Amino acid sequence: MTQYVATVDDVYTWFPELHEIANERVRRMVAEALYDAPEYFWSAKASTYFHPNEHAARHGLVLHTKRACSVFERVVESMEEQKHFTDNDADYGRAALLLHDTHYYGEPPTETGGKPETGSDKIAASYYRQHHDLPVQVIEGIAAAKGVWGHGPNPRTHLQQIIHVADQLSSTDYISIGVKEPHSVL
Repeated sequence: MTQYVATVDDVYTWFPELHEIANERVRRMVAEALYDAPEYFWSAKASTYFHPNEHAARHGLVLHTKRACSVFERVVESMEEQKHFTDNDADYGRAALLLHDTHYYGEPPTETGGKPETGSDKIAASYYRQHHDLPVQVIEGIAAAKGVWGHGPNPRTHLQQIIHVADQLSSTDYISIGVKEPHSVL
């Protein structure tokens, strides 16, 4: 429990993107996993080396996560239309992006404001594999989110590739990306 998220319901205030997950069971599991995220996730900044300046402010990881979700939503319909995604894939991608940087500074955190933990994608995937009953596609999507820049596997499926691209684009400082219903602190 943090000062920002006292209940699982509070997670929906920060991430109304959860409502895009059509599968109620997956949505609930992701909300519970976000509630279980390390406390620093809710207020920590992202590294300025890998992210635009506004991600390097308080709540930067949350802002980056919301932007990654916005990028994903922009391409998901096209991927479904091309038959590269099923409805389940779309939900799994949304879930993976909501969780992909929750362990950015490790577990327990190594540092919360400087350099991110090497392999944070693998750390998050491992944590959620051990402590939550998320679909394997979500876990694999989290692990592949950073692709060649992380220590997880490179994306192998269309789903993993779009998760990776959404993470990369949302980390770009010269691209303006809006977010769904930003929390008042953002």
